[in-house]
Amino acid sequence: MYIKMKTAEISLSVVMPVYNEQENIMFAIDQIMLKCKNFKKAKLIVINDGSNDDANKKLIDLSIKYFNLTVLKNNRNVGVAKSLRYGFF
Repeated sequence: MYIKMKTAEISLSVVMPVYNEQENIMFAIDQIMLKCKNFKKAKLIVINDGSNDDANKKLIDLSIKYFNLTVLKNNRNVGVAKSLRYGFF
């Protein structure tokens, strides 16, 4: 059975691990947030997986811009799977 729902009634969570993505992170998050603005509840959880560049500084700046952005940080690089697990729990 197919139930038709309006986008505004749907909640959405996006979990995204990043590692050394200072060049791309601002554009990527801006694009995700642009797509999420039509949802009733939308949140983005970004996990910095021990980046060696300025990705974390940019993430902190973006968390000020977007109230629904949560930034988590691994002290060292643990990989995509563990970072995703950290973001979900």
